Amino acid sequence: MRSASFFFLIYALSSYYSREKVTREYIESHFTIFSTFLVGVMSLQGTFLLMNLNEFGFFKGIYNNKNYFTSIGIVALICTIWLIIRNEKYKILYKMYFLLITVLLVATGSRTALIGIVIVILSLPIIFFEQTKAGGKLKIILVMLLILGFSAIAIQYIEIPALTRLLSEKSIDGSTGFSRSGWWYNAIPIFQKKPLFGWGNSAVYYHITNLNEGELWGFHNSYLVILVENGIIGSLFYLFFFVVSIYKTGVLYYKSNLKKHEKKLIKLMVLICMFLMINAFAEAFLFAVGNPMSVSFWLILIMLERYLSLTN
Repeated sequence: MRSASFFFLIYALSSYYSREKVTREYIESHFTIFSTFLVGVMSLQGTFLLMNLNEFGFFKGIYNNKNYFTSIGIVALICTIWLIIRNEKYKILYKMYFLLITVLLVATGSRTALIGIVIVILSLPIIFFEQTKAGGKLKIILVMLLILGFSAIAIQYIEIPALTRLLSEKSIDGSTGFSRSGWWYNAIPIFQKKPLFGWGNSAVYYHITNLNEGELWGFHNSYLVILVENGIIGSLFYLFFFVVSIYKTGVLYYKSNLKKHEKKLIKLMVLICMFLMINAFAEAFLFAVGNPMSVSFWLILIMLERYLSLTN
């Protein structure tokens, strides 16, 4: 049922944005609503943090799961940039929201949060400056160097729990270092039993329970779930889908005649999808229907493809 529900969700979203009434302005308005909703949710989280300042460094928010919270938080951080771009009247307010969400993410002590913030901040010059001329490219490089220089100075005087975890020696349970390899290795013996066609959709957690000892409950990797459930043959279809999607998006972007704000919107959508695809190496959510991170990825990916199709 999980896999059927997932494919139904993708089909429903794709059909919805394929209707004749859908225009670029229509998608922009929906992305603005989506962004406003996420910023509102994160603002509510700020209230929770103020009420529980002793949780700074391991704040989990209303999800009571820092991985969920940080993933949604990074998406909200990116969406806040769109609200800053499109709302001249409330630009200062949304800049304050951007800072608030950044503080909330740092408060989790999450490695994902720290990496996500770095990706977003380093992407800002690319989003705001034109890359068609040498001057624009030079600005991007200079701003990035300034950001990196300021960050290097700041971490000398500010204790950041997530940075400490990242730079610590890799632990068996994957709670420190740059990977969750302790969890990922558990997928190997299960995969080796049925490498070609896998165990079948939605079967991974059942077989984790039956083929492993201890309290192993997942691989912390969306792509390993796909590999174990669908085997090499099935996984090639997923790989083909992503390769084609990336290629098609790139071709449509370079063929399209976009306005400045439209280019920024496309870059922000790509940034959301890119971050969630990277995060999927550490979390098993990308193909899970109903998961807020999964919905964020597929909704934005479908909006992105449809928006670019409408510009040609």
